[in-house]
Amino acid sequence: MALPPAATELVVGCLSWGDKWNADNIQNLLERLEAAGIKHFDTASYYPPSNSGASEKLLGTVKQPGFTIDTKILFRPDALRKDLVEASLRQSLESLGLTKVKTLYAHAPDKTTSIADQAANFNHFYEAGYFEQLGLCNYSPDQLSEFIDIAKAKGYVLPTIYQGQYNMFCRQYETDLFPLLRENGIPFVANSPLAGGFQSETNMLGFLYRYWYDKPVFQAAMEELKAAVTQYEGEAASSTLAQIAMRWLLFHSGLQSTDQVAIGPNSVQ
Repeated sequence: MALPPAATELVVGCLSWGDKWNADNIQNLLERLEAAGIKHFDTASYYPPSNSGASEKLLGTVKQPGFTIDTKILFRPDALRKDLVEASLRQSLESLGLTKVKTLYAHAPDKTTSIADQAANFNHFYEAGYFEQLGLCNYSPDQLSEFIDIAKAKGYVLPTIYQGQYNMFCRQYETDLFPLLRENGIPFVANSPLAGGFQSETNMLGFLYRYWYDKPVFQAAMEELKAAVTQYEGEAASSTLAQIAMRWLLFHSGLQSTDQVAIGPNSVQ
């Protein structure tokens, strides 16, 4: 009997939109995504890193009725000051051609702005109707807990979704973050399911994440995975490293049915 998937929704990560994917080749990808029933897109003001903002502009030109679009505040050290949240949010909505997004994320904690001010700033724009739910990315468990406590005490919008890096080689969240998320009923969105490309045959050095994964311990683990595949029989023997990574994430990881996985297709295959 087949195992039920741990996470039930796949989200399209748009990190390479405006770079790898552009107006000349995006339509084929959209058709394949539509055929698979995937209409949820995760972008950011910072995407792609080589041309920040181009991802939102491209998504804005190709969006269709029924698309769900999430974005993130522009990634910078003081990003969550009220004036900068407003500037980033307004630019995102203009680029996307929307009056609001489903989820607005803080791309990362802002060490120069107090969490109390961060919570107040997001609440201001939530009450103005610019987004439907608040998400946090890359906050530590202590930072997330403080944010929740302040939001509850002040009656602010609560963070109701969390996004972070999670894959076979990056699992620290299982012990220090997942319990807090489950306690508060907050779904988790797993990005970098292939370790930033490290577990793919086409991007073995991990793209932006090379400094995390291009290390002897992970190289050795990859060789063990390859050796393990040779022990399979039948169709399983032809499994790719990417397929193994995704199967682990969807069927054997710490994800639950309310969680999501953000995938960043490198091709339409």
